[in-house]
Amino acid sequence: MDTKNKTAITKGIIINDEDKNEYDKLITILTSDFGKIYVYSFGVKRQKSVNISKTNLFTYGNFEIKIVKGKYNLVAVDVINNFFDLSKDIDNIYISSYFLEVLNYFSFENIDGSELIDITVNAFNALIKNKMDKGLIMRVFELRILKEEGIFFLSDNLPQSTKETVKWTWDYVISKKSNEIFNFNLKEEYKMEFIKLVDYHFKKNVDKKFKTLEMITV
Repeated sequence: MDTKNKTAITKGIIINDEDKNEYDKLITILTSDFGKIYVYSFGVKRQKSVNISKTNLFTYGNFEIKIVKGKYNLVAVDVINNFFDLSKDIDNIYISSYFLEVLNYFSFENIDGSELIDITVNAFNALIKNKMDKGLIMRVFELRILKEEGIFFLSDNLPQSTKETVKWTWDYVISKKSNEIFNFNLKEEYKMEFIKLVDYHFKKNVDKKFKTLEMITV
C-alpha cells in the first residue's frame, strides 16, 4: 500500500499512549487497515483541542490520519465507544488494561487488525455488562487471541481426562464469531478446569510477562 503523503480513515482502538511534551502525545492504535501504528497527536493536550477527550486509552472509533513520509499524524477521531464504564469497576480497569497489553504484544504494522479489534471490543462489552464471570472472560480472550495467531489446537488434543463440557467450550470459543464467545457461564468445576487449561497453554506459548496481569485478582 502506498502510504506517502495522503490522508486515510481507519477503524481502530487506542492500545497505548505516551506524553511527548506539554501539549503533544504519541498514541499507539491497532487499526483494521494498517495494523499497529504510532500516531502523533500534536496539541492534543491543549484545553481547546477538539481531540483532548478522544485520544485516551480504550478509545474505539474511526481515526482520520495524515500519512507523511511513512509517519502518522492524527487529524480527527469519530468515537464509536470510549468504554468509560470500564472505569466504574477496578477489576475491569485492570483486566481491560491487560487486554491492551496483550494486543500491543501480538500486533504489528501492516496486518489486518480487524479481528483482534473485534475480540477486544466484545470482551470490553462483556466486562461492562457484568453477566459473565470475569475470570472466564479473560481466558476466552486469551484462547481466542491464540487462535487468531495460529497458536491453537482443537479439543481432541486436550488431555484425555478433560471433561466433555470443557472440550465443547474450548471448540466453541475457537470456532464461533467474536461477538458470540462472551455470552456464557460455566458451573464452577467446568469453569476452573477450562481456566487452568487456557492459562497453561497461554503461558506455554507466550514468552512474555505482562505487568498488568500482576494486578488482577479474579
